[in-house]
This record gives sequence, structure tokens and C-alpha cells, in this order.
Amino acid sequence: MKHKQYSENEILDVLAQVEAGTAVSDVTRLSGVSKATIHRWQARYGGMTKDDAKRVRQLEEENRRLKKLVADLALDNSILKEVPPAESGESRPAAAGPDAHQTTGHPGSAAPVRDQ
Repeated sequence: MKHKQYSENEILDVLAQVEAGTAVSDVTRLSGVSKATIHRWQARYGGMTKDDAKRVRQLEEENRRLKKLVADLALDNSILKEVPPAESGESRPAAAGPDAHQTTGHPGSAAPVRDQ
């Protein structure tokens, strides 16, 4: 039997039938899902509106994106820690400090302007 992927709206519609008082056995027969699936959906989506489900989906996507960003930055950080210091008279750029990217003397800037 082929596994059907249900959208959040379809899931919430099925759960609304159960919450309206329709017997779970009737809902399983009409919707074609098992009782276990309905109970799993109730645990995850119980009491949610369609707007709530949309917001949760957006937050989960943002969380995935931020976790990927943190992992990429952690990898960059570990790679930079492995780079040996420059030898002889060559100077390496200083580590990023409070004024590392400050090169202009805009009003309100915290970093002093350097003479070049």
C-alpha cells in the first residue's frame, strides 16, 4: 500500500473531525489513516489552528537555517585555529577585535581613526 503524505491543513481537518465528536474509528475509515497516526497527529498538532501550524513550520525552518549557519561558522572557526602563525617579517592581520572592521571616522564610531 502506498504511503500518502498529508499536508498540515489535511491533518488539522482530520483532527477537527475528531475534536467535533466524531468517533476515531469513523474518522480513520473516512480519512484512510490508522488510529495510531491520528493519536500521533493529536500529540503534535492537538489544539493548533492553521495559523499556529504555519508559524511552527516557519520557526522550524528558521531553526534549521540557523543551526546550519552555526555549524558553518564553527567549522570556519576551527579551520582558522589550525592556520599556523606567519613566519619571518610578514604580518598577519590581527584577530577581530572591537575596531577590526572600523576604518572610517564616522561620527558616533567607537574606534579611533588610524593615520595611514
